[in-house]
Amino acid sequence: MDTAYWNGKAGVYEDEIFNVWRRDRDGVLKGFFEKGRFCRRTVMDCGCGIGHGIATLARHFRFVHAVDVSRKCLAVARKRYGSLPNVEFRAEDLSNPRSKLPTVNCVVSVNSVITPSLNTRLKMFKVIRKHLAPGGRLVLVVPSLESHYYAAYKLTEWKLRDGSMVKPGFRQGAFHRGHGVLPIDGVLTKHYLKEELVSFLRLVGFKAVQITKVRYGWDTEYEDPPKWMQAPYPWDWMCVAGPTT
Repeated sequence: MDTAYWNGKAGVYEDEIFNVWRRDRDGVLKGFFEKGRFCRRTVMDCGCGIGHGIATLARHFRFVHAVDVSRKCLAVARKRYGSLPNVEFRAEDLSNPRSKLPTVNCVVSVNSVITPSLNTRLKMFKVIRKHLAPGGRLVLVVPSLESHYYAAYKLTEWKLRDGSMVKPGFRQGAFHRGHGVLPIDGVLTKHYLKEELVSFLRLVGFKAVQITKVRYGWDTEYEDPPKWMQAPYPWDWMCVAGPTT
């Protein structure tokens, strides 16, 4: 994991890192935890950053382990939420098989297993699986590859509606990157197909039990989108999975 990169983002996190918890237009992610099923359980927030999800998790779990590779991001999170009695903060690299983490009933990973390196992602899922108790749940949010291409089409439609000339582009580099690794604000980021996500989780020891769209407004894709640009909206995938035996 690129610790230096994330340490450098600590001071500009709110401006530069997308806040899934706040921008989820339907409240799907928060709503999953508001059903009262986790009140006596423990949770690990993997890649918690500066703590976008900590307050929600602290309300619905007995104890929260907030984990991130960046000590500087954790310092910001601790300043914001350190007064909560049921939260502790841990600096750990989830791709390190020697990471010393507790066993928990639930693992939450919101856009953290999205590194372009397949090998690193495999290591991260192995560590997560190792520290999830039997019968536990993984709540995973990842960028959708389908949504990426749908948003690209909507830009074409926008141009056509405005009477602009559309010239389909073709970049060989996209094929070299492959495997759904595409740039977000210049940073190569893993995007997942729905079927790919189900299959990949099975490979790393999980069974998907629920997959839902976490939808966002079009202003997350384009500046000043036209009023006609409505549903279907762009989305990430939220997958709830359990460990296989």
